Amino acid sequence: GKWLPNIAKNIPDGNNITIRQLLNGNSGIYDFGENEDSPFFQEVLKNPRREWKPEELVAYAYGKQRQEWVYPNTGFIITGMIIEKATGSTIAAEIRRFISEPLKLKNTFFYTEEIPGGLVNGYIDIPPGDGKLDDVSFVNISFGGAAGGLISNPEDVTRFFQALLRGKLLKPSSLKQMLTFVDADKPEDAISRRYGLGIQLIEAETPELGKFTLIGHGGVNPASGFSAGMWLYPEFGVMLGYTENVRKRGQGTGIALKVLKTLSEANNDR
Repeated sequence: GKWLPNIAKNIPDGNNITIRQLLNGNSGIYDFGENEDSPFFQEVLKNPRREWKPEELVAYAYGKQRQEWVYPNTGFIITGMIIEKATGSTIAAEIRRFISEPLKLKNTFFYTEEIPGGLVNGYIDIPPGDGKLDDVSFVNISFGGAAGGLISNPEDVTRFFQALLRGKLLKPSSLKQMLTFVDADKPEDAISRRYGLGIQLIEAETPELGKFTLIGHGGVNPASGFSAGMWLYPEFGVMLGYTENVRKRGQGTGIALKVLKTLSEANNDR
């Protein structure tokens, strides 16, 4: 309500939502990109070259009932708008000022910047579908906005994640807040997923692996044909960064857990 009153008035009790809630999912605001069958993604696939404005993305949540916890895609979009309102600058410029330039990330760009060539392509069978995979690298990723409009490569992402967790980007008090997690799993989930400020904590215990922890983030974007993630396995001191072609949520290879199993087996064989 302080920064974006015109948006707050369209969301139930919007004036009382905090920035912390926008980042950890406790705002409960409807996720405009909740799944590949949502009205939003259908619109993206019908008009794949459309340039989306943040206000248009957030509008999908207007009037929708808030829940106890919702994945914060919409919260990230709103937070991006607050950043630009508070600084009088752009998200791209702020990422460069606070992250890319200090860490010398040469291959990390926000979608509004000029993107060099050499990008990998994503593939999906564009609905209604003919059974063949279509190259969807032409899709305008403005629909990701502050929730997913960043382009990078494995080296840069790893460098960023190491610097973040080693306290080189944030003050200790800020990092502590970022790593304060709230419950985000559903009753049917086999493992515990908790959410901080834009970062996940996964905890589980299985007969094969025992207790384990993953800290980081992964995600799938059905319209781009990609899944990507960056995870730390603190028990093993190993980081994993990956990208894979995925047509919809739930169809990935589960690479993060497969790597964990391999690490566990290798550790037991020592």
